[in-house]
Amino acid sequence: MFTRFITFVAALYSALMAVFGCHIDVPSTPPEKNGYTLIFEDEFNSHKLDSSKWLGEYLPHASDFAEGCKANYEISNGCLNLIIDENSSDYACYTSMKVSSIQTYEKNGLHPGGRQMREVESFDGFSCKYGYFEMRAKLPDCGGGGHVAWWLTGIQDDTDESDSVHTGEIDIIENWLSTPNTFSPRVHPWNDKKLSEFGKDIRLNGDFVNNYHIYALDWTPQSLKFYVDGRLIAKTDNSPDYEMCMYLGVYTDCDWDGGRDNGIYPKTFSVDYIRVYQK
Repeated sequence: MFTRFITFVAALYSALMAVFGCHIDVPSTPPEKNGYTLIFEDEFNSHKLDSSKWLGEYLPHASDFAEGCKANYEISNGCLNLIIDENSSDYACYTSMKVSSIQTYEKNGLHPGGRQMREVESFDGFSCKYGYFEMRAKLPDCGGGGHVAWWLTGIQDDTDESDSVHTGEIDIIENWLSTPNTFSPRVHPWNDKKLSEFGKDIRLNGDFVNNYHIYALDWTPQSLKFYVDGRLIAKTDNSPDYEMCMYLGVYTDCDWDGGRDNGIYPKTFSVDYIRVYQK
């Protein structure tokens, strides 16, 4: 039933494209899905971030700049807008990266790609093992260096942070600001030797910076399937088997991508909703 629903969404969007061209928003899907239970939902209908679900900072344990890790955002018309502007601070003393990001989980030593710069209180807003993740969003229309990302990492609940192997990373979307039509689903194992590196670069037609589209991940014990507007764009059997949390953000001047900020502001990542389901 759910596979047929995904196919229906793809067919509906194709029909709308044929009539109106690419300058249309992909319509929202109903929050109820037959055979699935909704286990996480944020429709961003309040004027404030839901602090029971989200930490309004980006890996604060890895930053020594309080302002640099704090998300710059506004919620209006039922959408969350994550923003980098000309007043955004560097994330930390060791980088010129600027970021506006939120996450559903935090603790000391989380994510081996970061550093431990200061002690923080743990935060547990949401994590899960397996599920169907769906987001309706509009990507930044600014070009230049940097990227936008919706991603998951293991919460490292297996052992002490320093030797955890529950560290896998799933990048559901990771689109460079200079090429928003190129989608790059990724898996990074970090310390998890049961996983291997995976990545695809898929260029899609459509207007992803002026219109809302639907992005999804179907995470099962057997595989990861990545979707854009109901279309399967990538699949891998690299499937982590432990709880993971979510991050949602926009970045520029990142050390690892080499892309420099072009001075065009604001850089705005607009999210209509995020939902997570389980069978």
